[in-house]
Amino acid sequence: MFFLNTKTVYFRFNRNYNTMKKISFLFAALCLFALATKAQDSTKAKVKEMGIGLYNLNSFSLQYRWGTKKTLYRVNAVLGFSQAFGKGSNTVTTNDSLPPYPALSNQKSDPLNFSVGVNFSILKFKPIIKNFNFMYGGIIGVSANYRSNTTTTTSAPYSGNSTLVQKNNAQGISPFIGAVVGVSYQVSSHFLVYLEIAPNIYYSYTNNSVTTTNTQLSNGFENTSTSKGHFNSFGLASFSNSGAMLTFVYRITK
Repeated sequence: MFFLNTKTVYFRFNRNYNTMKKISFLFAALCLFALATKAQDSTKAKVKEMGIGLYNLNSFSLQYRWGTKKTLYRVNAVLGFSQAFGKGSNTVTTNDSLPPYPALSNQKSDPLNFSVGVNFSILKFKPIIKNFNFMYGGIIGVSANYRSNTTTTTSAPYSGNSTLVQKNNAQGISPFIGAVVGVSYQVSSHFLVYLEIAPNIYYSYTNNSVTTTNTQLSNGFENTSTSKGHFNSFGLASFSNSGAMLTFVYRITK
């Protein structure tokens, strides 16, 4: 007989709810600060920028910025994928003691890993030298990711004559808040280049499931089992130049 521990379920739900409530409060506070800062800059020349950001060699972003040359507000949509995206691997195990070295098993892996996200930033600029500016500010956002990997192992007739398929799926969501530090270079009146890092603190909630199917090819017997779970984590991210983003921007000045 199965009993549901309502106290444990309520505690986990309440803990996750309180965490998301705090993050929502921080996001609202940052938006209010943005509106207040925007009001202070209302007498200055307005600019709008559209840009494409690249980082980690496997992610890119579409950006829209507005404000003044000293203060910009940025909305950033991000799409990322792992370097193994769609690249399967194939491993063959042989028995070197049995010429002509027949294969004992063949293992094939098909990974899939991508993420999407959106974030909002307030960016301030301080001149360094002509056309160069120091950039700093705050950032808050959320990202969602999906990871999947299917591993198929086939054994030869003289080594079990079976097929084992393991599917691992994970979906996660990660709100974060942090800082932006970088530099900008104005190539011309309309084109700029930005280089930045955004160290942040994040909270991650992930659901994971593993489905294993074992098929005996000799007698057609098949057994399938599934295990599910979830976990929470906090951490620090993008504190090194490996998380640096290079952005190419087109600016419109009113």
